[in-house]
Amino acid sequence: MPDDLQTPTVHRTGAPPPSVVFFDLGGVVVDVELDRARRAWSDAMGTGPEDFDRVFFESGIKDRMDIGRLGTSEALGEIQALLGGSIDEALVVRCWSSSLSPRPRVSELIRKVAASTRCAVISNTDPLHAATIEAQGGIAGVVERWVYSYQAGCLKPHSGIFELALRHLGVRAEETLLVDDRQDNLAAARELGMDGLHYDSFETLRRGMAERGLIEPGWLPGQPRP
Repeated sequence: MPDDLQTPTVHRTGAPPPSVVFFDLGGVVVDVELDRARRAWSDAMGTGPEDFDRVFFESGIKDRMDIGRLGTSEALGEIQALLGGSIDEALVVRCWSSSLSPRPRVSELIRKVAASTRCAVISNTDPLHAATIEAQGGIAGVVERWVYSYQAGCLKPHSGIFELALRHLGVRAEETLLVDDRQDNLAAARELGMDGLHYDSFETLRRGMAERGLIEPGWLPGQPRP
């Protein structure tokens, strides 16, 4: 969720449109509601919702997945061991990923931007959530590269994940824009020379894209294509 709704968007007035726009996922492209996953886990496992935190967070499984120290199969194996027996792996994935829900207006805006500008992702995301978002987030067809913390071995705001993304896209930081809901991530990106747009609402995102020449000023989701 946004950590500072009072901090204004910062961008370089008069600069040319970015050649690559990087989007964060959780809090921008998708909503993340862990309580929904806790309820799904409780219903599926017949346990209290606190068991969800024990398995995914207190065990360190989530943290290690996020930085690539634990792959999908290893994580599922550890979860099975914590539960003391065999378990339907697909059920575990469904419960974990039930915390995610797409934001259709954001997805539509990204597809609009991608019609004229390269779009990519920089996200602190584990491989289970990454697979779900790629399949259900509504932007898979227009994202050129998905850059995840588990690939970089570090989390935003560490510079390593931004540097990996820039190498993958073959661009200089000054040619890019990051859309993120956290000010610390944006501050780190700006230190490298990237432009930054703080997501605190869809309208802020829409206005910021228009100010940078990435969409028409009057564009709104749901408009028919020309």
